[in-house]
Amino acid sequence: LLSHAWQGIGNSHYKLGRYDEALKAYQNVLKSKPKADINFETRVQIGTTLEEQGKLDEALAAYNKILKIKRLRIYEAETQLKQANVFRLKEQYDTSEDTYQNVVKKYPRSKYSAEAYYRMGLISQQVHKDLETAKEYFEKSSKENRQSDAGQAALQRRKDLMSLERYRLQADDAKDPQKAIVPLLNLAELYLFNLGEIDSALATYQHALTLADTTLFAPKALYAIGLIYGDSLKNDTKARETFQQLIDEHSNTPYASDARKRLQLNRTDDALAEARFLEAENLKREGVPPNDYIPILQQVATEYPKSLYAPQALFAVAWAYENDLDQLDQAKSTYQQVKDLYPLTRFAEIADK
Repeated sequence: LLSHAWQGIGNSHYKLGRYDEALKAYQNVLKSKPKADINFETRVQIGTTLEEQGKLDEALAAYNKILKIKRLRIYEAETQLKQANVFRLKEQYDTSEDTYQNVVKKYPRSKYSAEAYYRMGLISQQVHKDLETAKEYFEKSSKENRQSDAGQAALQRRKDLMSLERYRLQADDAKDPQKAIVPLLNLAELYLFNLGEIDSALATYQHALTLADTTLFAPKALYAIGLIYGDSLKNDTKARETFQQLIDEHSNTPYASDARKRLQLNRTDDALAEARFLEAENLKREGVPPNDYIPILQQVATEYPKSLYAPQALFAVAWAYENDLDQLDQAKSTYQQVKDLYPLTRFAEIADK
């Protein structure tokens, strides 16, 4: 009971980031002479806590001590995996891979060998940039123990690398630069959300942006770049610059609306434009003649030209001229205004059809 109590105290301190207090509690667990499983769990947690503190040599020493305790020999594979991970953190990749290979040889067809192959695959992918070798390791991992967490992760990672190569090929083979944009955006999202390669994602979004500056994809790329700077790289200055560029250059897009929220900008124009637009929509639903609600829609486009509702309101005016009033010349002229004033919106794309 005493060992469980101290273990709970240590875990609570660990979760709160109070690592020194956690280590003291874990030492009290060991002093209480716990059973083998609690002893092992506590020693692993000591190593993990030291890793969090950046004390990698001390963490290695903690794992080495586990291997010297006879009654904990049954946990050798797990302990060696912990050691290999520390070598990887120390950028001693050859030593790390040798340790993983030792686990593979000693514990074949197990969740431990699957974990070892998976970790070697990550090193090949992220450190050596050798995708072919990485895919081989991931395939071996899934074959070692397909139902293990590592085996499942390796299976998905191999699929992701195959998708990555396909998107790269599509972008490289595109004769028209505009046709390279979609595979580049797919590639960037894969880097960001599946592979965790932030720098590669940022570079790919930036490349896509150079091709997409006059297309609907530009605000999407800018927004993603802003999110990476703000959320992943913690570079608030670059994030704010990127979101501001998005607002300045593509103010009538939903991405700009989200960017304003990120910058906590007070956009009373958007609220007023929305209120007037909804007023016109309600009048239309009530059966009011078009000539009564068209001026309201025109007011939205004229007085709030940078709001999200401006292109929608102007498009609604054109549609009313075409379908409700049968004034085709006026409708054509208004559709052209939508395309000229808001070329990067979906309403311009619809108006062009």
